[in-house]
Amino acid sequence: MPNNIQKQILVDSRRNAVVRFIGICEAGDTLVGNTVEPGDFSDNEQGWTLTGFRLDSAQWSIDPALLVTFQWTGAVPQYVISLSRTGNFKARDFGGLVPPGANVDGNINLALQRSSAGSTIYFTTVLHLIKLYSR
Repeated sequence: MPNNIQKQILVDSRRNAVVRFIGICEAGDTLVGNTVEPGDFSDNEQGWTLTGFRLDSAQWSIDPALLVTFQWTGAVPQYVISLSRTGNFKARDFGGLVPPGANVDGNINLALQRSSAGSTIYFTTVLHLIKLYSR
């Protein structure tokens, strides 16, 4: 059976975006393209264009046999964060994790990497993102 990953947008406000991913991983390693895209959210700033996101915090519960990695997409994908087991991460105290300039396109990918084969692996992640706008 293939991997099943569901995305749910929990918050889509002027500034904040909160996204939850729930997944069942039964196949091998997977790259899920453009799992978070500016086009999935309301563009709430009049006169501005939603161009991407910064990561303020993350919470997760992931089977120990799985590594979940988020990347900003672009010509060369840029690492955001890798998650395993259970935990939370707060970056807002120092401005969040910001996309590295012009080399990215505003989207975020999700990659799954298994350390063992043959079993069904479950994961849940919640990302609190801050919307980034440009004129």
